[in-house]
Parts: sequence; structure tokens; C-alpha cells
Amino acid sequence: MNGRIILAAVILTGCQSGEEEKRSYEPPFELNTYEERMEQEEVRTAVVTHIVDGDTFDAVIEGSGEERIRPYMIDAPEICHAHDPPSCKPESWGDEASRFAEETLLGETVYLEPDETPVDPYGRTLAYVYLEDGTMYQELLLALGFAEMNVYPPDDRYERELNEVEQKAKELKIGMWE
Repeated sequence: MNGRIILAAVILTGCQSGEEEKRSYEPPFELNTYEERMEQEEVRTAVVTHIVDGDTFDAVIEGSGEERIRPYMIDAPEICHAHDPPSCKPESWGDEASRFAEETLLGETVYLEPDETPVDPYGRTLAYVYLEDGTMYQELLLALGFAEMNVYPPDDRYERELNEVEQKAKELKIGMWE
């Protein structure tokens, strides 16, 4: 009984401090690195300027201008935007995926690798997205349970690698797989 009271006091004290808990974004297992891919001729360098949601962002591409980017092979839960009706309800984990994108990508340099289809039906540039350290953004989203795989052949160059990451997240019940 005393243990429950102490635990409740700790939880209440933490809630009353007004400090927002900072979530750790370290994947619980090792991810691949793709530094060699970032040096390929077709890879473009960009700086992220705006986050739309967990799987869509705007970036200024070196020598090309600003484009809306949609990473290949992932689907993050949807959120509500200003233009959505008041009845809009965000999907579970959508806000977390968007917050992760903002904290990880906004203002950062990323590297964009194309596959077979350069642009989706909505006019967004499709790419495998790499961070400065060579980590693929898609793998991070999957490892943290902020997205699931969504494969549209022929754009499936890293299907095996991404599937392995998603399966590990599912096995460990991370994020949306809790």
C-alpha cells in the first residue's frame, strides 16, 4: 500500500512541475547506415524548411528550389491540419510522428535518393531520405513505431531492410505496435 502512495506522489509531482517530458528518440536496436549511398551522383542535398506531418516535409533542394518531399515506402498516421474540418480526429501516433519529424528534420540538411518513380500523383518528390550521419529517415520512423511500411513497386529498393526494421519494432511492441 505504501508503495502505491509513493508512486502516486511521484507521478503527481512530475505532472505539476510544468516541465514537458522530453521523449527519447534512440531506436532500441541498431539501424543500417547508408553513408556510401549519400555520395552517389543521383543523390541531392536539401535543407528541410517545413514539416507537414510525419511522412511529408518541404525542403530547399540544392540547385533546384523548394519541393514537397514524401519518403518512399512508409506511411505515418495522419494528423489534422488547419484546413481540415473541425470534426477531424488525428490517428493514433500521428502527433508523435509529426513531432519526431519536426525535432529530427526541421532546419537540417538531408540527402535525397531517388528510385524509379520521381514524383507521386500529388506532385510530391519521392525519395529515400538520409540524415547527416547516414541513417535513413524511413528506418528511424519504423524503428520508433511512428510509421508502417507501404510498398509501391517498382519503388522498393530497400524493401528487405525496411521490412526487417518494422518487424523488430513489432516484436518489441514499440510505438504504434504497443
